[in-house]
Amino acid sequence: MPQETPADRAKVLLVDDESSNLEFLCALLQHEYNITVAKSGAQALARAAADPPPDVIVLDILMPEMDGYEVCRRLKADERTRDIPVIFVTALDGEADEEKGFALGAVDYASKPFRPAVVRARIASHVRLRRTQRELELEQRRIRTLFGRFVDPKLVDSLLRTPDESILLARHEQVSVLFADIEGFTSLSEHRTPAELFSILGRILTELTEEILALEGTLDKYIGDAILAFWGAPMAQPDHARRAVQAAFRMSRRAAELGLTLGGGPKPIGLRIGIATGPVAVGGVGSQLRCDYTVIGDTVNLASRLESANRYFHTRVLVSDRTRAEAGEGLAMRTIGPVRVAGREGIERIHEVLIESDSASYPWLSRYESAYRSLEMADSQAAIQQLAGLIVDYDDRVIRALLDRALRMRDHHAPLVDHYYDLVTK
Repeated sequence: MPQETPADRAKVLLVDDESSNLEFLCALLQHEYNITVAKSGAQALARAAADPPPDVIVLDILMPEMDGYEVCRRLKADERTRDIPVIFVTALDGEADEEKGFALGAVDYASKPFRPAVVRARIASHVRLRRTQRELELEQRRIRTLFGRFVDPKLVDSLLRTPDESILLARHEQVSVLFADIEGFTSLSEHRTPAELFSILGRILTELTEEILALEGTLDKYIGDAILAFWGAPMAQPDHARRAVQAAFRMSRRAAELGLTLGGGPKPIGLRIGIATGPVAVGGVGSQLRCDYTVIGDTVNLASRLESANRYFHTRVLVSDRTRAEAGEGLAMRTIGPVRVAGREGIERIHEVLIESDSASYPWLSRYESAYRSLEMADSQAAIQQLAGLIVDYDDRVIRALLDRALRMRDHHAPLVDHYYDLVTK
């Protein structure tokens, strides 16, 4: 263990109007601490507020002009000095005197005449406590720095109220990851200066981030005009999948409102969002100069691929099968089916989140789901009839893609899982 240097020693402020007492205490403590002295209350207050402040103040009570009680009261009233431990030294030995000192915020008493071993032990104890307190304060500042930019302030406060060192360590967690990309921003940015462009982008990202934080999500990072966020860490959230889907609803609506407000482009601002639920590695990643709290793993890749898959299906929000299963009831979604995406060997069944939050807003949805169930039961002919009728009333890319699969199933006599959408090159 490295030996402590004089610069590393704790700083002790001795306050007494009697030179003999100061000389005794200095001789007793000077080999263990950096000593500062004050011979009056006014000097004590000024030196306590110095930078760096003392770790402990040893304060005499009976002093002229301003006694130790008044000095202690003023120390505790000043934000700069209120946390410095105060040890009273006094010849007064009544219980009422001690009670008064403790009521003002003192942490201990040392009686005159001094007993060297007792004085040294009490100062050493409170120096250790003070250093521990400072280490906790530094850790809290580190947590605020690491999470404050990315997490709702209420969640940061919760982290600080229930400190857990493992929160900052890399570990595996089950989370829901949301990847959102702004659609229409390129056309909106045409014929604008860089200052105007960054101002618009800043406003869009700010308002979308507000929706993430409102549902206690963690903002991972901005990637140009894209956003990566997740739920389920650093604090456990059993309903993380539902929160992520609800965020997609709210972000999509906010983006539509922003498109109307900002205007200036041939296409309104929209969002493409992908959400995946599953295991990730989560923790602080970076160097001593910068550290970000982030998620890494296949679930992140899947969320990104689902965001891109919206281009193929002409959809807005796509989620993984597990996200739909864990998001619960009462959310308007339709099953698109099995897909294969770049970077993954397996097949993933995916679902579209419909922007209106309840199924009643989509009278055609039950007919679509009935057709999909027919395909799952290998009744391709029934599915073809249902989808052909549905297209007359409501025509979109997803319905046409499902009809195409039904026709291929009929012609090739293969089950639904063999007719996945291959999006590796799309």
